Amino acid sequence: RAYAGWPKSTLEFDDKSYIVHKVKPSEFEAKKGSLEASGGKLYYGCKDGSIEILRIQPQGKAAMDARAFINGYLK
Repeated sequence: RAYAGWPKSTLEFDDKSYIVHKVKPSEFEAKKGSLEASGGKLYYGCKDGSIEILRIQPQGKAAMDARAFINGYLK
């Protein structure tokens, strides 16, 4: 219990920091280092493939699901 909630996974995008709470592997081809939305899902491009982000938290905000993030932050 001492480490509950720590360490956290973070990513940097457009000079902003985000805490990533829940992800899963993906076959989607996102550009390395970019956040991309497709079909209501959020993807982050990694060195070897992509991950689908299921839950993300913008700096200073509450954690949200991918669809809420896409609607509020990706325009």
